[in-house]
Amino acid sequence: MLKKTDPKNIVVMRTDRIGEVLLSTVAVDAIRNCYPGANVSFVTSGYSRPVIEDREDVDEIFIVETMDGKGWGGQVLPLAAFLRRKRFDMAVVLNPHKMLHLACFLAGIPVRVGYDRKWGCLLNGKIPDERDRGRKHEVEYTMEVLRLLGIEGDVPAPRLSVSAEAESAITDLMSAKGTTLEKPLVAIHPGSSNPAKIWPCER
Repeated sequence: MLKKTDPKNIVVMRTDRIGEVLLSTVAVDAIRNCYPGANVSFVTSGYSRPVIEDREDVDEIFIVETMDGKGWGGQVLPLAAFLRRKRFDMAVVLNPHKMLHLACFLAGIPVRVGYDRKWGCLLNGKIPDERDRGRKHEVEYTMEVLRLLGIEGDVPAPRLSVSAEAESAITDLMSAKGTTLEKPLVAIHPGSSNPAKIWPCER
């Protein structure tokens, strides 16, 4: 266990798709439960930033792109400089990526946890990355990573914080479509940028 006494600054990293980022926000709730006085920052992509930006419990968001296919070499030093400047005590890397692992290492963050893949040797706390086996929910894997820090407790449900402006826009959209949110609404999004995640038409 790598639990650090009374950490002041903690960074959570998840830079891939919106759905994965939303599920990973349970880490913020669990960290806040365990360390209510700490500052919590979140590193994500510009694409997924809207999932995080209305959360009142995230102190700062830093944007890096790991999915645009342009390579990450030019981003690793600025990210490392940001991390070093913030003097983070802990880094929780929830999507294995060489850039994220290297930046945390170069920044000298004393406690670095995540999955043992893509230069996982640069972490000092890690679990095997078995998520592709689908044996557990993504949220459960996130909590396994957090247990490396001594963060225990029930598995929380993801939550999406939205602004009053966003709520108003959705209310107007529903009204224009002739419906309201007075009854439960079921939404299905069968598409994905990842072919493996596209729901087949026959289903």
